[in-house]
Amino acid sequence: MRNYEKKEVTIIKEIETEIICDTCKKVINTKDRSAHYYKVRTSHARWGNDSHESAEYWDFCSYECLIEHMNKFFENGANTDNYDIERIG
Repeated sequence: MRNYEKKEVTIIKEIETEIICDTCKKVINTKDRSAHYYKVRTSHARWGNDSHESAEYWDFCSYECLIEHMNKFFENGANTDNYDIERIG
């Protein structure tokens, strides 16, 4: 048998308040349904189960900012196997 009691619990959560473009540093307006932005995730699988630690995330307000990042990222021989781009909006 299990006995229970009721207790008040306070939970602290990290809540996203804004998204900032990683190229031009502008705040991305996520409330404008006619606008879009890009989420990018890079990673590799060379560390086996620990490869999740290689994941990095970026946000870009425009296609131009995304391309600028890609050019710089791959210019010096990026240490990644995956460059996943998701268009939001």
